[in-house]
Amino acid sequence: MKNTVVMVDDNDDMRDAFEQLFERTSLNVVCFANVMDATIYLKNPANISKIIAIVSDLMMGPTDGLDFLSYIKSKPELAAIDFYLLTGSTVVVFEPYLKSQVLKGVIEKPFDPKTLISLFTNTASNSNLTATNNSQKIAA
Repeated sequence: MKNTVVMVDDNDDMRDAFEQLFERTSLNVVCFANVMDATIYLKNPANISKIIAIVSDLMMGPTDGLDFLSYIKSKPELAAIDFYLLTGSTVVVFEPYLKSQVLKGVIEKPFDPKTLISLFTNTASNSNLTATNNSQKIAA
């Protein structure tokens, strides 16, 4: 079952907030302080099969969110995972990425917790429904 959101942010408080936000949902949040640790996690096919989305802070060092987005979309086994940038910038800055559909969305700080929970629980539901429908088609 796909139910994991990967969150990458160099800010301890933001990672803690994400974990607390989703602790009463059916979603699993796996947080990393940097892109390097997240990429190690993403090398495991068992982990990849559970991921519904990746949320990455834009401004981190040494690798920022846009570099991480490029990495994810360059890997065939990861390219289909929805990718969201977490930023204090306005969405307008990211319109080229949104129009090209490379970036699924931008989460602006401060964000509404209920909207965020709804976004990812709906994504998980849709992802699992598609997997179920695909399984039925294969079995038929």
